[in-house]
Order: sequence, then structure tokens, then C-alpha cells
Amino acid sequence: MRIERDAERVQRTPSPMQNTFGGLLVEAGKRISDVGQKALADAGLGHLSFGRIGALSFLLESRATQAELCRALRQKPPSMGELLQRLEKEGLVKSSADPDDRRRTHWSLTAKGRRDITKARTVFRKSGERIDRAFDALGVSSKELRRFKEVLSGLLEMEGVGSDGGTAGQLMS
Repeated sequence: MRIERDAERVQRTPSPMQNTFGGLLVEAGKRISDVGQKALADAGLGHLSFGRIGALSFLLESRATQAELCRALRQKPPSMGELLQRLEKEGLVKSSADPDDRRRTHWSLTAKGRRDITKARTVFRKSGERIDRAFDALGVSSKELRRFKEVLSGLLEMEGVGSDGGTAGQLMS
């Protein structure tokens, strides 16, 4: 099976990035990201990046202001503003003024945005299952995999872990 061959190759082909824990995380993240982006492209959703998927997923639940999206997705307002403008131009989201406070703008999905994010979530679920099978081929038990996911989730929730070079930068050394 291909997954077993891939698992063997990964075990015997170290990357220069694999000299540190942070390097391993970065390298693994890149490879998993590549798998996800290829799966999206194969499904006709190559226009959706992970940042776009985060925003669209949040809006799938309910409409939101730019500030709410920034907080939920840990983005800076200028970056989120640019993303929302691009998504609106592509017909994936729409904006509407708050009837009670015209200074506030609410963002919501269009029908196209709802279709695309629903399809993308299905693609990600299937990619996640493939990744789980790869862990299984490496001999990682479901209990160990759950714990690993908990550790990674905890790491992402830690204060100072981010693109500011704080804890994330320290992981690389």
C-alpha cells in the first residue's frame, strides 16, 4: 500500500529541518499543507487557502464583524480586511451594514461561499483520514494520536506562540 511505502520513506529520509523539534513541526506542517492544497485543487477548490478556509468556516456558523473574525482567527485587522475584500470580489462573502450601528459591517457567506466551504470541509475530512492512516502505518496508536493532537492544540493555544517570533521562534532553535 502506498501509505506504508510513504511511511518507510519518511522514516529513512531525514530532512535538514529535522534537527530540532520546531524544524520537525515546520517540515511536517509543510507536507501536510501540501497534501491539503493538492486535495483542494483536485476538487476544483484550488482558490481556497487555509486562511480563506478559516474565515469561511467561521462564517458558516453565523455572520460576523471583521473584529470578531480577527479575534477568532488571530489575524491583524489590515490582513483580515484585505482577505474579506478578496473574498467579496470572488463572490464568496458579502457585507451588510449593521442596522443599529452604521459604523459596523457584518460579513456572511454567499451561496457560492457556502457551497465551496462545505465541499472544502469534506475534502479536509478525507485528507485527515488519510493522515490518520499514515500515522497508523507508522505504528502510532489511536490513543497516542489523540494525545499528540492535544499537545499540538495546546501549543497553538499558548500565549506568545505565533508569527511574532516569540515562542514559535524559540521552537526553531
